[in-house]
Amino acid sequence: MMSTMIYEFERLEQTVGMIKRHPYYPGKEILLDECLEDIDERYRMGRLTADQRGRLREILLQSVETG
Repeated sequence: MMSTMIYEFERLEQTVGMIKRHPYYPGKEILLDECLEDIDERYRMGRLTADQRGRLREILLQSVETG
């Protein structure tokens, strides 16, 4: 189970990193909000640790701030 959680986190980290680097396009804010909701839901379900949740949210929120 733990290796599955680590793999899932690594995949999520790669995905949110791609979203962060992607240039702005109409609707990007909505996608970022949905990603944040998904991350929070995974945390509530026990599929992410608090540290993992924080790291993913940090990546996405930096994306919002820098456009």
